[in-house]
Amino acid sequence: LLTLSRIESGQSVGKRIRLNLTSILRECFQRFGAVAEGKRIDLRLDLESDRLDVLGDTEALLQIFDNLISNAVKYTQEGSWVAASVAAEYDGTRVTVADGGPGLPATQLECLFEPYRRDDSHRDLPGKGLGLVVVHRLVEAMGGTIGVSQPADAGLCFRLTLPTV
Repeated sequence: LLTLSRIESGQSVGKRIRLNLTSILRECFQRFGAVAEGKRIDLRLDLESDRLDVLGDTEALLQIFDNLISNAVKYTQEGSWVAASVAAEYDGTRVTVADGGPGLPATQLECLFEPYRRDDSHRDLPGKGLGLVVVHRLVEAMGGTIGVSQPADAGLCFRLTLPTV
């Protein structure tokens, strides 16, 4: 709630600077490597380049990707996969985080970025239903966009576009 309050007041994102997004994603993937390994989840990171720079805030980006990767690992069943890819696009840098989990009913997918929304089948897992709200607002505060879809071959697929330098 404190983070959301800071976002709403414009204090959540510091000065936006040139950052190497690929190194931030590698760091986040390393943090969840042991948990993924324990669930036999294959973590895949597909980088178009070793260096794709974006204009952003380090702490905000770490929070965004920690949340997306953590959720993917948490909600994906044992033996599945979590993947992220980064590529330069005409309108910014595109980041995709997807998983091989069970997905969500369409009615829940529509309101995924609303506060306190959680899939009832996962009530036993920790969380308050605010993580994706924070992610959405942080991405927007940095001038980016985020959306979610449910492809036929995956659970959830989050697509972010962040401003490039």
